[in-house]
This record gives sequence, C-alpha cells and structure tokens, in this order.
Amino acid sequence: MSAICGEAGRYVHWGATTQDIMDTAVVPQVRAALAIVERDIQTVRGLLAGLAERYRDTPMAGRTHLQHALPITFGYKCAVWLSMFDRHAERLVELRPRVEIGQFAGAAGTLASLGDKGLEVQEALMSELGLGVPQATWHVARDGLPETLNFLGLVTGSLGKIALDIMMMTSELGEVYEPFVKGRGASSTMPQKRNPISCELMYAAAKGVRQHAGLMLDALLAQGEATAQLDLAELQRLTDPANYLGLAPQMVDIALARPGSVKR
Repeated sequence: MSAICGEAGRYVHWGATTQDIMDTAVVPQVRAALAIVERDIQTVRGLLAGLAERYRDTPMAGRTHLQHALPITFGYKCAVWLSMFDRHAERLVELRPRVEIGQFAGAAGTLASLGDKGLEVQEALMSELGLGVPQATWHVARDGLPETLNFLGLVTGSLGKIALDIMMMTSELGEVYEPFVKGRGASSTMPQKRNPISCELMYAAAKGVRQHAGLMLDALLAQGEATAQLDLAELQRLTDPANYLGLAPQMVDIALARPGSVKR
C-alpha cells in the first residue's frame, strides 16, 4: 500500500495501529453479513406468518414431554415459531448501531500521534467508511463481536427448534414432513423412508453456532490497553457460523415453504 501511494505512502499507517486496521476491516464484513441475516429473518417471518394464517384452524396433537397432550392447531404452532423471529428482528435493529462502529485510536487507544486533530480525523474516516464513530476505543472492550455471535446463536437456535419440531412431527401420523427432493433424503436400505435431511442440517448447525457463541465470550478477557492474542480466534468463530447461516435460506425454504406438505 505504501509503495502504491508514492510520496503519501509514509502517512498510510499514520495515527493507526494494526489493531485499528484489522478491526475496521472486519466491521464492514459484519455489517454486510447482518444485512443478509436481516433479509433472511424477514423471509422466515413471511413464511411463518403465511403458514400461521393458512393453518389457523388445522388441528393437530400438542406435545408435552414428547407425548401427545391437548389438541392445538398447526397455525398456532407456526405463530409460536413466528414470535421468536419477531423478537430476533427487534434484537437486530438494536444490535447494529452498537456493532457497526469503526476503530481508529492508535497504539494505546488515545489518538496521541494526531494531537488535537485525532477525533476530527477519526470522525472523517468513519464517515468515509459509512461506519459509526466509537464512543471510546474498543481495542480491549470487545463486547460487540461476542454480542453479534450470541445473537446469531439465538437465531440459529430458533431454526434448530423448528427443525426439531418438524422431525418429531414427521413420524406417527406424518403431520408435517419435508417434501421429496430428488437425490436426497431417501434411505439406501428402507424405501418407505423419507429422511428429514434439511431439518437435520439446521439442527446440527444450531449446535455448532451455539458452541462458537460461548467461546466468543473469551474475547471479553482482554488485558490492558491492547492485545492481539484473540484476533485469530475471533475471526474463526465468526467465519464458521457465517458458513452455517449461509445454508439457512435454502434449508428453511425446503422445510417450511411447502405448505402443501401439511396433512389435513
């Protein structure tokens, strides 16, 4: 970068520490990912709202402790699922302003090398990048990324709950089941079976994200005014859940977007 900038190259790193650059590079990626998550949450809400309305009067067995209990309707069950994603949508609106902030504070977080121009330069940089201005440096106040990942843990946990419910309803009366998709789900030895592969993938992904979310809390234990020992761990714990969530729209579409599979 310095070589490309010629004479101005000596100022490329002026006022910034590597932590500033690494963190500020991650945040736009998180912002883009959360925009996709927001879109997908709205998609899931639309699917569930439609199912809740369509099947509001379709009776089915309610289950408690994995046993048949009192009757409910499938529409009611979908409305309960929907309520989780309504709350996730609210959480995301509250989360984004706290997380989508840049980092530019210098070696010890005081902007010392820029003198009395530090805050002015910081604000101009964040404006150029379309990021929020930090209230204070978050070199070692790293609650934003753990909050993001724990939010994703909540979302995938709700997806896992839906998957588990669908798998439970597949047996016995076949109340709800995944539609047939050529090339997947058929048993290699039992032709009468149609395995709920999409639900199984959603359930497994929910468990994986939950594990990463708990480990991400280690980022809060940062010493002093600067540390880099958590950088690689943070990136890995963000990347793997992002890969899991990348499957969500397809899996939800297969598992939920086929209302005709509901038996009346």
